[in-house]
Amino acid sequence: MKIAIINISDRSGGSGIAAYRTAEALEKYHGHELFFLVRTKTLDQANIYQTTGNGFKAKLERLFNIGMNLLGLQYVWLPFSPWFILNKLEEIKPDVVWINNTVGGYFMTSHIRTIAKKYKVVWTLHDMWAFTANGAHTFGDESWKHLKAAKGERKIYPTIGLPIGNWLIRRKQRLFKDVDFTVVVPSTWMYNMAVQSPVLQGKRIELIPHGIDLDKFKPLDKEAMKEKYGIPRDAKTIAFIAQKLKGNFFKGGSDLYDILKHLNEQTTFPIHLLLMGEDSMPELNAFQNLIVHPMGYVKEEEKMVEILNATDVFVYPTRADNFPLVLLETITCGVPAISYNVGGCSDIINANTSGYLIDYSKAEIAAKYTLSCLNNNAEKKVLSLKARIYSVEQFSDKKIAQKYSFLFLGNNI
Repeated sequence: MKIAIINISDRSGGSGIAAYRTAEALEKYHGHELFFLVRTKTLDQANIYQTTGNGFKAKLERLFNIGMNLLGLQYVWLPFSPWFILNKLEEIKPDVVWINNTVGGYFMTSHIRTIAKKYKVVWTLHDMWAFTANGAHTFGDESWKHLKAAKGERKIYPTIGLPIGNWLIRRKQRLFKDVDFTVVVPSTWMYNMAVQSPVLQGKRIELIPHGIDLDKFKPLDKEAMKEKYGIPRDAKTIAFIAQKLKGNFFKGGSDLYDILKHLNEQTTFPIHLLLMGEDSMPELNAFQNLIVHPMGYVKEEEKMVEILNATDVFVYPTRADNFPLVLLETITCGVPAISYNVGGCSDIINANTSGYLIDYSKAEIAAKYTLSCLNNNAEKKVLSLKARIYSVEQFSDKKIAQKYSFLFLGNNI
């Protein structure tokens, strides 16, 4: 079977990594032929096509996209990528078009309709954008149920200028209304919203989580990994990762700072923090009981596995997430996690199994649970074992690829 995968990137960012991992498993276990059509190409593979073709067109299209967004006309028309995609699909003649993240100024919303009229389409949602006015998340605002933009939504990524969100969401409803495509969502949280969306009314909606390679992400010798990264073998360690440690509204920043502040006040022993991200948080140096190890932003899977295995407890204060891959990677390495109970985090952090869920913004409680886990070796050991078992049972890439393969072939999951 030929599968054309449309995504913002081949293997960078959450949606790129998630789709690529499943694609690898589809090829490995089911022999499907894969083609990637992406805005951003990072891998040197003949089956990956960059939608603009060259850097000049890419820059020009991004500038054009900025201008259209300022007018509020988000993804109404774009000069290069959408037409490249249609022409490449004509050349490939795929059995299935698997659409992923359409946000980012390379895909026209109307082309969902164009493609679905000619090909079998499966669209995996990595955020709420498909059924909101313009935002990737609305943070609890349910105006989308009434085909209206959320209050202040135009300032939520991907932002728009002129406030014409009501027109945008109604336009999506009109474009999707009488065409057939299947929607896949990776989390129960997203599923419960998607089935209530008037934009997606009448569509087949399936719940399939993201998968992970259990042979790559696995428990290693924790003491040896600590030593490798310059940490005492008997040290207590926590970790956090975000591409942007600061300036990321969805995760990190002040939310992380609040937890670490309480942790610093509550602990009676030094805690080593493995901090992974592109920028730094120098304000953490004021915490006397916290020893910060800046790791930079980690892209390599092997290094990520090692750092996670040098971690006793993973701390993840997020405001919005569909199905965070970092939590999946964490529990698969047998590391318990403390996370705010938002979005699809509850599908991964199963209470008393793979970690603990805390009500959003309860930083002091998050710190309390983190310390409890660090202090109690027996508790930590049980959670670590259960986390790995839960991941193996629920999220193996082989199992997830099989579900997608059944779906692409038209079978029941």
